[in-house]
Amino acid sequence: MGYWENIIAKCKRKGILLDTELLLLLCVGIYRPQLVENSRITTNYSIEDFRIVAGIAAQYSPLYVSPQVLAEFSNHADRLGSKVMRKFYSSIEKILKVQFEVHIPKDVMVDENYLPALGFTDVSMMKICEENDCVLFTADLQLASICTSKKIDVVNFNHIRDAKWF
Repeated sequence: MGYWENIIAKCKRKGILLDTELLLLLCVGIYRPQLVENSRITTNYSIEDFRIVAGIAAQYSPLYVSPQVLAEFSNHADRLGSKVMRKFYSSIEKILKVQFEVHIPKDVMVDENYLPALGFTDVSMMKICEENDCVLFTADLQLASICTSKKIDVVNFNHIRDAKWF
């Protein structure tokens, strides 16, 4: 079995954690797919990118999330504008409720050598993946590289996009 086949099998057994950007892409696409290419918070992505992330998220359970990711998510989502926020959150309520929230104590994050390079949100994701042996799904090259060096399984969205893998 090759590298990608092993990662996919592990995702199915252990679950995945979507980084903030990919969670935003997923939720904006669920809310209104045509908004993906026209929103300030998902400008780097296409509707096809949304379909890839949605396809992956639909296949694997559990979906992990940290409070830090949710806080970043909320801060970015606010840029959609107050007129759409109620409808937006209503449309994504199901995806948010099925996520398994894991709290990493701040002292654990402060003791992490990579905190200055990554920040609290990325360290929280790294620690969740370490502690739960789940797969990180990210578009952040620095985070992906550090996690890979720590033997954390990572699916880099850019590799999937470039390879038309999914």
